[in-house]
Amino acid sequence: MMDTIEQVLKGTSLFEALSEKEFNDLANNASTLELPAGATIVEEGGVGQECYVIFDGMIQVFTTTADGQEVVLDKCQPGDLVGEQALVPGSNGRRSASLRAYSDVILIRLSKADFQNLLLRNHPLQERLLQLGKAQIQNRLLRQSALFRSLRFGEDGTDWYRQETFAGREVILRQGDPGDKAYVILSGTADVYHEEPKCNPQLLIQLGPGAVFGELALLEKQPRAATVIAHGPLQVLSIDGDRFLDLYDAHPEVREYMKTLKTIYPLVGGGFITQYLGTFLGLDCLTSITSLLDGTTAVSSLVIGRDLFHMSISVPETEVLETLRFEDPIQAIERELVFSNMAIVEVTSHGHWPELGQVYQMILERTPLTTEQINLFRQQGTLRNQVMLPLYQDHEIVCNCMQLTRGDLRQSIEGGCHTMEALMDVTGAGTVCGSCRVLLHEMVGQVDWTPVYIAEMRPVAEETRMFRLRPHRGALKAPKPGQHVLIQACIDGNWVQRPYTISSSSHETRYYDITVKHEPHGLFSGWLFDGEWEGTLIRISDPQGEFCVDTANATDPIVCLVGGIGMTPALAMCRSLAPGEKTRPLHIDYSATTQNQFAYADELQEIAAANDNIDVTLRTTSEDGRLSQSDVAQLTQQYPHAHYYICGPDPYQQAAETYLHETDVEPDHIHIETFTPIGDRPAAPSRLYFYLGMALFLAFALQDVLQLKWPWLEALQTGESYKRWSGLLLALYLAGQFVLPFLRWQGKLRTAGRHYHLHKLQGTFAPLVFYLHATSIGYAYLLVLSVVYFANFLLGLLNHVMVARPKFNQRYQVSWIIGHVGLSLITVALMLYHIYIVFAYQ
Repeated sequence: MMDTIEQVLKGTSLFEALSEKEFNDLANNASTLELPAGATIVEEGGVGQECYVIFDGMIQVFTTTADGQEVVLDKCQPGDLVGEQALVPGSNGRRSASLRAYSDVILIRLSKADFQNLLLRNHPLQERLLQLGKAQIQNRLLRQSALFRSLRFGEDGTDWYRQETFAGREVILRQGDPGDKAYVILSGTADVYHEEPKCNPQLLIQLGPGAVFGELALLEKQPRAATVIAHGPLQVLSIDGDRFLDLYDAHPEVREYMKTLKTIYPLVGGGFITQYLGTFLGLDCLTSITSLLDGTTAVSSLVIGRDLFHMSISVPETEVLETLRFEDPIQAIERELVFSNMAIVEVTSHGHWPELGQVYQMILERTPLTTEQINLFRQQGTLRNQVMLPLYQDHEIVCNCMQLTRGDLRQSIEGGCHTMEALMDVTGAGTVCGSCRVLLHEMVGQVDWTPVYIAEMRPVAEETRMFRLRPHRGALKAPKPGQHVLIQACIDGNWVQRPYTISSSSHETRYYDITVKHEPHGLFSGWLFDGEWEGTLIRISDPQGEFCVDTANATDPIVCLVGGIGMTPALAMCRSLAPGEKTRPLHIDYSATTQNQFAYADELQEIAAANDNIDVTLRTTSEDGRLSQSDVAQLTQQYPHAHYYICGPDPYQQAAETYLHETDVEPDHIHIETFTPIGDRPAAPSRLYFYLGMALFLAFALQDVLQLKWPWLEALQTGESYKRWSGLLLALYLAGQFVLPFLRWQGKLRTAGRHYHLHKLQGTFAPLVFYLHATSIGYAYLLVLSVVYFANFLLGLLNHVMVARPKFNQRYQVSWIIGHVGLSLITVALMLYHIYIVFAYQ
């Protein structure tokens, strides 16, 4: 047997460095121990008196968490050394884990005295044991601690953490000291105290294995907010402060863990609390046990990385319990209250709930619920009346096309516009591109959002992916081919919104497909492509937009001129027509720069091959050239009376529209996708109009003041014929500026929205048109006419979009429009009087 023991010991790599005498002494003093399967060899926390080498059989290494759950750390085989870490000089001498025979085992027992004498004589062996101990700690933390699973433990060496041991009542960190480390408890417990001058320290909380402390001083760059003292023998892992901050910045998982810690800090209070790392529904959580003075115990669990909280308090079994439940799928909220004698005894909350701290205190203090609170919870999931904040503040733009703020729209609602249609008629909001209509619905209390989740994602072209959106329950509304939805997602606590065309078939109501191109600096597309949407609240509007197939007219051909990511409406039309309408012609002319930028190319070609009425042209512009006027002319001959749908980059759309007009296609047969993204704040208004107009005005003023006249023009303007023709030009110019208000008065708000920028551009040339008629501002009533004319021009340049202060913008806009319209009418009146004078006294 002795020979066999020596062979096993020699097979243990740790003993390879021993001299022959050291090895023989170790082997001679060793003894054997036989144990049946299931027998406990050592218990966690016990004092180490020996270590073992496995001769035969297998051993389990396990630990027990604070909530009584067993975690298996390792399984050891013959030749492995176990139990040695408690014997290493410098350790606290206690077992950090338990050992159990997994099968019948035979162990070689090495006494503490023999083992430590060997270490004193053999420093390389001691160093190897210390490295082995670190590896064991790493394995244990990876299995037990959600923090260390997120730290990518071991990627950058081990110099940034170290194991430390503290005796009972030893101070680990003191309130007011600067923060230089964060700590994770390996074994034992630590007491957290708050100290006030001339007062006894107040015990705030007791931390158990897996808990973290010392991190707030690092993150907030503030002195320590509390004193931490070892309750008894304590083993911790200390993490260097700079390294901890680097990890915090680099890894979202670490930030999420710390966010959970900060969330639970305000909840603790009301009794003696023990906090440790545990599990709830199989998920890592921070568990707090509150022992109250009356002997009752409250247990709360906050799941790490998720808004999932549970708390219950011990009550007699004889108490009658009632349950209230609230669910809001739009906000992904589920809340449940269990109460007895009107006092809450248990709460479960899934989703963000700002009132959670209040509920926590109500449970600890056994505060009774009122009838009003019970009714509020049933109806709204809240315990207090509150006014919900709007998605937009008063100064923020809701309708980009008409430059209407929430404040503008709110005033109209207060003035009697209580439906979306009335709001659109009065203000013109939502009448140009329509992408803000769902927000108008929301403002008048008609919310059309559906909560969805991303069920599938797959690439369809270079930097382009398909995302499939499924509702959490029920079916979606059937869209028209070419319509889009607004998608809102809560990203980093902020609602971000984007419009995307529905690229799935109009017959499909189980899901919507959207196709997204990754923009280099795009917030929403970057968020989608990074895959950070797991567990995020996402909601979509009902299908909207007038860029869609006229299903009532099922005979006219459809021609889609699309480029780049603008192909999605054409894809939806193709998918929608293929199953049913076999007679209605559909032609898709799809342009992309290179072959690998074509999305769904194979599917489009397969559908075209299977359907005689569908034709697809893939135009690779780097090889075949861009869409030309001759290409469009050929299509108009091939598909007479067709409806043309244009979607793509702005230059592509402008060129395609021009080609269609040149081939005499009827305007009402040309459809252009024009929805405007409104998720971000609007871009700063262009000041080109202002600069150009001011330059022309200053040039006119200087030539008049300094008498910088051209003799030939002066002579020309003295002629009666020239005066009348240039006067007619000036009158027609002013009449053209009344097109915009006329369109609005006629209710043609969509056309008015498109004419708005032309109105501004024409207005900037007012000094030049006046200069062609007269190089001087004149005198008497002509001076009054000129002053009013130029005053109205300058007021037009200083429109409300030039005002940077949002709150002032709203008041200024009302005054500005009154002044601009008033001066315009006065200008017309004075001009008519001028014309009368000219012809009356000729």
